[in-house]
Amino acid sequence: MVSDACLLTDNHARYYADRVSSSLETDLSAVRTMAHFVASDVNVRSKPTRDYYNSLLVQILHSQTRYTAVWDSWEFKITDPGWQKSHGRVSTSIYRRADGYGIKIDTLDFNSPNEGSMYFAIKSNEKEALTDPYFYSYTNRASDQILETSFVVPIMKEDVFCGVVGIDVSMEGFQQMIDTIHPLPGSYAMLLSNNSSVISHPYRD
Repeated sequence: MVSDACLLTDNHARYYADRVSSSLETDLSAVRTMAHFVASDVNVRSKPTRDYYNSLLVQILHSQTRYTAVWDSWEFKITDPGWQKSHGRVSTSIYRRADGYGIKIDTLDFNSPNEGSMYFAIKSNEKEALTDPYFYSYTNRASDQILETSFVVPIMKEDVFCGVVGIDVSMEGFQQMIDTIHPLPGSYAMLLSNNSSVISHPYRD
């Protein structure tokens, strides 16, 4: 009886773990494709065309309802060849709103590089990254905070780091899925991040 319950629970865990993994892999593949496309485009253009890239970000944002934002962050020396410093970047985010989407533009690291940032780590090791879930508000209002994770892939042109592209993904869908898992009466499931933070749990508090 106990062994049957353990087997049933294990089977449920594997099934839903595969669903989560498949969803995350789909999102990562989308960012990789975007990074590859953008890198190829940079080879054609003398510098990135902002309106063109904004339309691309909007298209990707609308492709999946779970995407809360799609964004890029460019080394300023790529967008302005006259810039001689090795730091400084411009980040553009297209984020989801109830009435469509908004645009947020930030200029970062112009005075000095932020060596503790994820961007600096990706710039240094030229490897893609998946963040642990975090709360974020695109409007800077606490009431608008969303629990999300970010997939980030470097933009490489002929082995030169040009910036990064990223997709922010809401954790709400995973929460809804976890709420449906009850392999045994009175049982429940929860989802943990790589650093053991609780992402989803039936008891929200």
